[in-house]
Amino acid sequence: MSISLLIGVLCEILILGYGTKIMEIIYGLNDETLSVAGEYLNVAGLTIGINLILFNFSSYFKNINKSHILVYSLTAASIVNVCVDYVLVYGKFGFPELGAIGAAIGSVIGYTMSLLLSIFFFRK
Repeated sequence: MSISLLIGVLCEILILGYGTKIMEIIYGLNDETLSVAGEYLNVAGLTIGINLILFNFSSYFKNINKSHILVYSLTAASIVNVCVDYVLVYGKFGFPELGAIGAAIGSVIGYTMSLLLSIFFFRK
């Protein structure tokens, strides 16, 4: 878990420092697309560490023959992600219209929901 967290933090630092430049070099995006992609990546980069930790939980639950917990966790995460995306991307229910940043926030919140459920079932 510690290594996953460390890798996640290092990846986020790399993304915040060089993410836009790396995308420009690899994908050759135009300035407008690069700006939106960079904004998304800066926030969604947090999901790398969360996802690595979820892989640890995934292995654990599979080893104890409780892989159905993964289905519950990921289903809840997907539902939360879609709902938050709808609200934040399009600015529904009084929230600001955030576009790509809203989608990134939805991803982070969805993955966090999955992580919290995994921790809950792990502790149980």
